[in-house]
Amino acid sequence: MPQMNGYELLAWVKTQPKLKRIPFIILSASNVPVDFETANDLGANSYLVKPAGSVQLVEI
Repeated sequence: MPQMNGYELLAWVKTQPKLKRIPFIILSASNVPVDFETANDLGANSYLVKPAGSVQLVEI
């Protein structure tokens, strides 16, 4: 995203009264624990790691 990254977007949305209840599911290529923790700390409802193939992506 050209204006902000996903964490910045999540943090901004959670400060907006009309948007803060929207559920956020993060779909990321990263399986680094600190990325999961950051998303969780910012209010993400779920964090999923993108699978390698499209068939597995459809399954999740």
